[in-house]
Amino acid sequence: MGESYFSTEVEWDGRADYDPIFTKLTDLRGFAAAEGVRLHPLFTTNMTLSYATFTPGSVAPRHQHPEEQLSIVLQGRLVFEVGDRREEVGPGGVVAIPSNVPHQVTAGDEVCSVIDVFAPPREGFRILLAQAEAASGDGQAGA
Repeated sequence: MGESYFSTEVEWDGRADYDPIFTKLTDLRGFAAAEGVRLHPLFTTNMTLSYATFTPGSVAPRHQHPEEQLSIVLQGRLVFEVGDRREEVGPGGVVAIPSNVPHQVTAGDEVCSVIDVFAPPREGFRILLAQAEAASGDGQAGA
């Protein structure tokens, strides 16, 4: 590749599907998905990013969804059971979960955190976040 991948000449009409979002993972509103498992989603037009935290030994029970999922472990060790495979994944590990494949995640003996990316957007998370905000009475789900 003789030319640089990044072109210095770009065209843009000033329009976008949404305004750019600048935030911190710790500032994302969140909700309890299971005992010891909190999800902090961020939605865009075509995907959802979720910052997930696990207390030691907590479990995201076996489930499935039509969205594809990429998980990137940031901290701790998590056991991923995806379809018929079971693997322990530590910091820097990446797991790709195809749509509709049943999966479960179990935290090891320390606090764990993971980034999950879903495409298309994980609409069920919007509903759960709205329910958590309504239950909190102030329209804001806790961090």
